[in-house]
Formats: sequence, structure tokens, C-alpha cells
Amino acid sequence: MSTDTLVTIMFLIMAVVIVSAIWTVRNIIRDSKRAKREKEQAILDRPQHEVEFFEGCLQAGFFSVDDLDHFSNTSTVLKIAKSCKLIPENEFSYSGQTKIMLRDIFYAKSGSPEGRKKINDTQRELEKAEWQQQKAYADLTGDRKPLTMLSEWLQSLQAKSAEPQSYMPTKKKSDGMIQAGTAAGIGGVIPAAASLASTAKRNAQIEAYNQAASGFNAVMGAAAVITESTGRKVAETIKRLSGKKIAKMTREQVFQKLKFDRTTVRLNQTGLRQTGTLVVETQLSLPAPITVNNANYFADGSVTAEIYKGEQKIGEAALVFPILGTDAMARHNLWRFYADSYAPPSSITLEGLCLFCKEAKKASPEEVRDYTVKIVPGKHLWAMESLSDFEVSQIKSL
Repeated sequence: MSTDTLVTIMFLIMAVVIVSAIWTVRNIIRDSKRAKREKEQAILDRPQHEVEFFEGCLQAGFFSVDDLDHFSNTSTVLKIAKSCKLIPENEFSYSGQTKIMLRDIFYAKSGSPEGRKKINDTQRELEKAEWQQQKAYADLTGDRKPLTMLSEWLQSLQAKSAEPQSYMPTKKKSDGMIQAGTAAGIGGVIPAAASLASTAKRNAQIEAYNQAASGFNAVMGAAAVITESTGRKVAETIKRLSGKKIAKMTREQVFQKLKFDRTTVRLNQTGLRQTGTLVVETQLSLPAPITVNNANYFADGSVTAEIYKGEQKIGEAALVFPILGTDAMARHNLWRFYADSYAPPSSITLEGLCLFCKEAKKASPEEVRDYTVKIVPGKHLWAMESLSDFEVSQIKSL
């Protein structure tokens, strides 16, 4: 090969290297500028993201940092924070700096005049929505009530199943010997030993992360299986419950079969929330079974809690029975993924709202505790044929 050819080849190689270097430097500068712009934009957007996080928590029903910290709420808090771009998508733990940051944001927003007003307004909206839902159920009669409640539950389960599952990706460990060999080739024995130690420490951290990821993924996988199983059970219950007989009993006759204990009334407020809405709670039981022509029936519908301040009636609340009415006691584990050996509860908790009561708005919690409650038949109250033991076994088998 001639000298001129070698020079030409060397020139071309140098040209390629120079062009590649220029291209690489240009990309580095471009990426650096873009990262800088994104960082500056993130700083500008941060206040709005914090407002969105605060409002998202309120819409989820979290009105204090204690609500954020409750173990049943932390996954929702993280989901809200991710949607508001306050934390990365691969953050799965509500702890450490993440917890401190989100608590600080919520505390700061809730302490401002605007935040306090937002809390009160959101609480009123949520209370009104819950009251409207209770009223809608109280207006339903016969099998329409349990079937409507079951259908809405089934829709929520199907929507949850359709959501993409969040899983923590596992990480691959480093090969310490390869990296150590590279270090030895460059600098000798001491850099190689340092590389091995560094790799071992990093691998230990990866191992701890992978164990946590495996536990998290197992929980998420089990939750998905339970959701699907519950959906099948609910769908079968709808099928089995449709067309069940309604007893020819007046609401007064059904009411006489019921027993109410430990009835209480309280303000629906914590801290800064002062809407005047009252919560009435009572324990419902059925002392003797309802039978018609040797068939078992359950009581369903609603009762009305009349609230009195002394002799003056100041409001009322609709107390709607659960999906299977009084059979909710005997069928308490009908839709569970696993069987349990617990005895059926002896009563059912009923709860209802008296919306924005003017008298309660200016009353203290102590004064409200002196209010009295009289429970009377609701708008609709009936007895409906129960699921047979065979039908229950078919539902539980799914």
C-alpha cells in the first residue's frame, strides 16, 4: 500500500473522529440545555403542581396530614403525587423524604385562608354527594335496590381490573470480577480491590431493593386476583338475586321486626371542617327471623332518623340498609376471596347524614351529643326472599 493511500486513510479516520466528536459535543450541549430548560420549567410549575396535589387529596377525602399517613390511604397519596409530577413514577414508598415533602406541602396549603376555604367547600361537596347517593338508594324499592348497589360495585371492580397494574421492576446485579479486571488493567491491584468492594456494596443495595420489589409485586398480583374473583362472585349474586319474591308486608310490619341499639349523633367535622352536617349511627339487628310460607326473608330498604334538640325536631337522616339488608349479618363473608371462621356479626352498622343542619352549625360537639334520635320507618321498607344455601355455595365457589 502506497504512502499516499495510507495518508488518505488516516485523514479519513481523523475526519470521522473529529466529526463524531463534534456531533457528540453538540448533543451533550443540546441535552444539557434541554435539561436546564426542563429544570427551570419544573421550578416554575412547582407551585401549580403543589396546588393540584392539595386539591387532589381533598377530592379523595383527605383533610389532614393524619389522613395522608393512614396506611389505607398512602397508595392513593402516592398516585396523586405522581399525577401532579411531584415524585417520579418509580416511587412506591410513602416514607423518608417523600413523606416529609408531601406532608409539608399539604400542611402549608391547608394552613392558608384559601386552603381552609377549599377544605370547607370540598367537604360540603363530598357530603352533598354522599347524601344524594343515600337518597337515591332510599328511593329504590324491591330487588332494584340491592341489584343497583351490586351493579355499581361490579362496575367499579371491572374498572379497577382494567387499570394497568403498577409493578416495581427488578434490577440486575453487577459482575464484580469483570469490573475488577477492568480496574486492574487500568490501575493495578488497589483499584481492583476498591472496585470489588464498591460492586459488593451496590449489589447488596440491589438485593434489598429486589426483595422489596418482589414483596410489592406479590401483593399487587394477589390484589388483582382477589378483585377478579370478587367480580365473579358479585356478578353471580346479581344473577341469583334477580326476581326474588317480595313479602306482602307493610313497612310498619317489617319495622316491628327490627331492633336498634347504641344510636348516636355527632358532627361530621374534624379540625377546620364546620359544615353543620350531622352523622347518625345505629346498630341494626333482627331478633327473630322473617319467614313466609317456610321460606326465609330479609328486611331491606331504609329507616329515617329524626333528630331532636329538646322537643324541637331539627333535621333527619336516611339510614340505608346494606346490599343484602339484614342478611348482611349471616352472609358477611359471601364475597370474600378466602373463607374465615369468624362468627357472623350480631348487628349491622347503619349510618346516614343530616345535611347542613343550621342548628348544628353553631353547636359544639358537646351540645350535639345531647341531641336525641327517634328512628321511624323510611320511605320504603320491605321483606325480600333470601338466597338459598345452595345459591350461596355457588357464589362462594367462584
